[in-house]
Amino acid sequence: GTAVKAGDTLTYTITFANTKGTAPAAVDSVDSLAGILDDADVTTAPSASTDDLTVSGVANERFTVTGSVPAGGSVTVTYTVTVKPDGERGDNTMRNVVLPPGVDPPAECDDDDPVCTTNTIPELVIAKSVDPADGTAVAAGDELTYTVTFDNSKGTAPASVDETDALAG
Repeated sequence: GTAVKAGDTLTYTITFANTKGTAPAAVDSVDSLAGILDDADVTTAPSASTDDLTVSGVANERFTVTGSVPAGGSVTVTYTVTVKPDGERGDNTMRNVVLPPGVDPPAECDDDDPVCTTNTIPELVIAKSVDPADGTAVAAGDELTYTVTFDNSKGTAPASVDETDALAG
């Protein structure tokens, strides 16, 4: 649910816990990156904390996790992604979900879904215009009206604005 911005690095950690089991628990899961890869690049490949789990490489916007978790234990799979620059992202919503094999990811995450996360991204576009139009000859005493526009219509999170308009010229 946290908003992120261009250049941010996110670390995803998937925990497979067998804390109440009395025997090893089988793991056969898929992490769908389809909702991430349009907005970010994988910068550290997925890897497991122990050899109990096998993690595949990322292919077709997903990777698999198989193996088992010992009784009373837990194993994590961790990877990182970096948010692409403004203008190079898809929908500015990073949705990630862990699923059983063969199941399609949901269109949206439920608030209480422990295997689905969503991060939103602002995309602030700043424009400046002047009336009369830029390049028009003006004379002493003419009034010019400048308009600075801050557009976040492509973003999915509020955008922070901290800009200075230099008027020295």
